[in-house]
Amino acid sequence: MKVIHKISPVLILAGYFYILYEGYFLCQFGGVRYHGQKMAVGAAVMAVGFLFWLITRKKAKEQQAGKNNHLWRCGDPHGNPIQWGTLLENL
Repeated sequence: MKVIHKISPVLILAGYFYILYEGYFLCQFGGVRYHGQKMAVGAAVMAVGFLFWLITRKKAKEQQAGKNNHLWRCGDPHGNPIQWGTLLENL
């Protein structure tokens, strides 16, 4: 499930860029039948990626709820806060 949740945004973006790519050629050269079918395939890939993301996001949220994901940690490895007075004295 974790792998599917990480792959689903890639599928969505790949489908989106494929639609843009085929839309460019559709606008430049025409051929609605030819490029329209390819754009439909790109839309289907986006829909599958979105459905995978919807199905797996609840499980991913539950797994991340137990973790403390911080951009940076304030304190020592044991979770104690930084004592700024002693930190500044050591400079």
